[in-house]
Amino acid sequence: EAPKTKTIVGLLEATGAQGNVLLLTDGNKPVVWRSARNIPGVQVRPFGEESAYDLLWADTLLIEAPALERSAEVAHA
Repeated sequence: EAPKTKTIVGLLEATGAQGNVLLLTDGNKPVVWRSARNIPGVQVRPFGEESAYDLLWADTLLIEAPALERSAEVAHA
């Protein structure tokens, strides 16, 4: 759907995210990136493409459930 900054702000509030937030998505999601790009302290990366710097920078890490499940399947294979 269309980019909505309000949707990302709602997600951050619902999860209690504080400080710098790194949001890892299940694959490349331009709509999520465009929705979050104007929010200070929020970065969006596809899961698996984050750097060590990204992880150290973040106070809060949010990972989409499908990305986390897929990584667990790969680890057990």
